[in-house]
Amino acid sequence: MIHDIQSFDAAPWQDRVRVGDIVAFRFPHEDEGSELPKVRPALILDLQERDGQRFAVLAYGTTSPKLTKTRAPYAVDVVAADELATASLNRPTRFHGARRIAVSLSHPWFAVSAKRSTARLGCLSGQSRERLQQVRGRIHAERDIRADRRPARRWPPARPASVARKARAKELHHG
Repeated sequence: MIHDIQSFDAAPWQDRVRVGDIVAFRFPHEDEGSELPKVRPALILDLQERDGQRFAVLAYGTTSPKLTKTRAPYAVDVVAADELATASLNRPTRFHGARRIAVSLSHPWFAVSAKRSTARLGCLSGQSRERLQQVRGRIHAERDIRADRRPARRWPPARPASVARKARAKELHHG
């Protein structure tokens, strides 16, 4: 079978991104302000489809020098030289999976390179990719636990049986 490489390359970048890719995105500030957020690396934790549109769940990336001192439960650190190169990152970077947002892949805050026509910078590899899978597993497990704890919705709503029993018992004793 012959693959048409040109048609794949011509596909929009949004069709080619995968979980574990690093993208350039104007991640919102934690506190609202008038200043437009700066472009920073963001990690694609998940891809979803809603109403025929693709969404990415992005984790905030930072090059804070404190990143290697502690291990946060949702952190994915990229520190090894070969992993930094594959991810197209210049400095050790921590992606905070606890600080995540879901956005449409057509969101205007993706910083698309005019030269390369993509917001994709690179992807995780090695230990950082393994860590991503652990973080994703934890996020999905916690989501499932929350779903299990929600009260089940029944239709029709359950009727209080005790009221019927009391009324019936009253009829039997006085009838």
